[in-house]
Amino acid sequence: MIIAANIVLPVGTSPIEHGAVVIEGERIKAVGSREGILATYQGRRLVDFGHAIIMPGLVNAHTHLEYTAQGPLNEPRPFLPWIQSLGRTGRELSREDLRRSATHGAQLLLKAGVTCVGDIVTFGPGLEAALEVGLRGVSYIEALGLRGEDLRPQMAAIDERLRWAEQQAEGSSLRVGISPHSVYVTSTKALVDLGRLADDQQVPVAMHLAETRAECQFVRTGDGDLAEMLKVIADHDLIASGGCGISPVEHVARCGLTRREQTLMVHCVHLAQTDIALLATSGVGIALCPRSNFLLQVGEAPVLELFQAGVRIGLGTDSLASNLDLDLFAEMRALRELCQQQAHTKPEPAAVPTARELLRSATLTGAEILGMDGDVGSLEPGKLADLAVVRLPEGDVGNPEEWLVTKAQGSDILCTMIGGEPVYQAVPHLPLFS
Repeated sequence: MIIAANIVLPVGTSPIEHGAVVIEGERIKAVGSREGILATYQGRRLVDFGHAIIMPGLVNAHTHLEYTAQGPLNEPRPFLPWIQSLGRTGRELSREDLRRSATHGAQLLLKAGVTCVGDIVTFGPGLEAALEVGLRGVSYIEALGLRGEDLRPQMAAIDERLRWAEQQAEGSSLRVGISPHSVYVTSTKALVDLGRLADDQQVPVAMHLAETRAECQFVRTGDGDLAEMLKVIADHDLIASGGCGISPVEHVARCGLTRREQTLMVHCVHLAQTDIALLATSGVGIALCPRSNFLLQVGEAPVLELFQAGVRIGLGTDSLASNLDLDLFAEMRALRELCQQQAHTKPEPAAVPTARELLRSATLTGAEILGMDGDVGSLEPGKLADLAVVRLPEGDVGNPEEWLVTKAQGSDILCTMIGGEPVYQAVPHLPLFS
């Protein structure tokens, strides 16, 4: 099959006007001009989307599908009351409620052009939902509440959950990982042990890090609002010891979690220059969620400095419980606005990431930090045919990369394909589905 459109956007190279993509089975055979492709691959079925952009499927590097039913979050709310409410409500939901919630979230991702996801699985149905709709990505099994002197029963339970997840995902397009959640939910010893478990089983790790000022205070001095909240639930070694005197980033590095390329740190809002340098030299990936950070009033990540330091940056929406929607185009716009605002505060002129660089964060770099860039994230021969087709407005849009970052919305998606198969259509009679 050949699919064509006015613009083909490989991401790894410049946009192709009047382009086409050849699909054989589940992979891309060729990418090029419509004229050249049709001359070389004669007699193949052609689906021409016309005034549209064919691009790689988007990569949502951080979300929580199981919490979809608890959103959207339509107005700002302080983080601590929000997370307490989220935990209570989540525990009250039945497994079937969670399954419906996660499946709805997965379908929303497909509708918004997302084909690959980094999803935190707290209860289990998030993995099942991703498998059901055919998403690619990593399902990170969340480890909550690992504290105390003897962690062996808790670690055995995590190991059992990982084995269950790997059995469920066997032969699918999903990988399984571990998520220690955060430094304030997980004890220091548990962080070390979870890192070792990930190494032993060769699975990736994702965790929330430096999201709030309260988290930084908790790690450094063992007190503050987070400490007061946790005292009601359980003890934590950092409360007992009065903190460890360093930043959350330095703390997880000391626990050995930044030694792994397949480690994903989420949010990273409150960072010192030393933290940024540590993240850059370690090679870990970061998933930024700028709109969730705004709505939960936690602050703004130093996005411009992270780009300048060469940190690998992907984009996530976080869950619908902490966002307006699961639209990754809106996250790109929010990220650009942050970069522009931060550039204006610099004493010297600072370069803002280009539209192409921001698109890479939502595609190729996102795939890279999930360990999947060998197969997805760009339109290249040999890669899997995971594509999004974006409807263009009438008339000339100028630079298509600029238009995607500044104007496009998830609702502009005409078609989403995974492995050469359509998984979402905006119009029921699209020729692909006939």
